[in-house]
Amino acid sequence: MKPLLIAGALAALLGSPALSQPAPGNATQPAVPALNSGEEVDSGVGATDPQSFVGRTAMSADGREIGPIREAQMAGDTSDGELLVVEHEGRMLRLPASGASVSGERVTVSSTFDRAIAN
Repeated sequence: MKPLLIAGALAALLGSPALSQPAPGNATQPAVPALNSGEEVDSGVGATDPQSFVGRTAMSADGREIGPIREAQMAGDTSDGELLVVEHEGRMLRLPASGASVSGERVTVSSTFDRAIAN
């Protein structure tokens, strides 16, 4: 009886989904969504020149208007990161350009509105 139970348990284990996964190297990768809106995306490695953002309207990651982009500047002497200088209610905010995306005359930054204006 014992050999029959062991054989049944092995058959159940070998047929389980955990053991029937594809071998490494044969795994499939999920599809990457395409950008259908004509939106350009800056991956943070300079795909879009932040100088081209000057004069456009900065939008927060949560969709609220922050204000016009007045200038793009280096974050520091040893940094390759850039900052966007955005005017908001008479104040000049310095927001990271990394991760920003462009759609028409709007530039969406990676900061939420509340975080952006807290600068």
